[in-house]
Amino acid sequence: MRELKAQNILENYKYLPEITRTLKEKGFLINEAGTLETQIMVMNAHIENLLCNDDFIVDRCILDGYAYTRWLHLHKEGTIPEWFARYANELAERYVASYDHIFFLPIEFDVEDDGVRSTQPQFREQVNNLLTNKIELHRYPNMHVIGGTIQQRVEQISAILGVKHE
Repeated sequence: MRELKAQNILENYKYLPEITRTLKEKGFLINEAGTLETQIMVMNAHIENLLCNDDFIVDRCILDGYAYTRWLHLHKEGTIPEWFARYANELAERYVASYDHIFFLPIEFDVEDDGVRSTQPQFREQVNNLLTNKIELHRYPNMHVIGGTIQQRVEQISAILGVKHE
């Protein structure tokens, strides 16, 4: 997302703030330390993005919110009740088609420690597996798997969107 913005390739799109960074700045616990309240805010923010914006770019979509919620439900007993895990799944299923395009970037590099994203390989892999399983199960027509170097990813996204890229 940073590289797309830096290269000004998608100048007609609005870049929305990263949900988890914003929540962390407000004092919410994220990643492995996430809470029910965090996940409620995450899912609500995804819905707000979809209902209140046109032609936007975000770093995560509602499927990510579902995957993190599911991970917390499965791995941190008592954090996410069953009703909310089901609710997050229902929200993801209802709203995923509202995105024009979803670009899924499988884990290909180590994450840089920016103080926000988790650097724990097992956590990242488990969340990635939850997301991959959901994608493979549903084969969303608006889903594009993008891989390669950062520049190759930029080129693939540009091509899918029909945007000229130099």
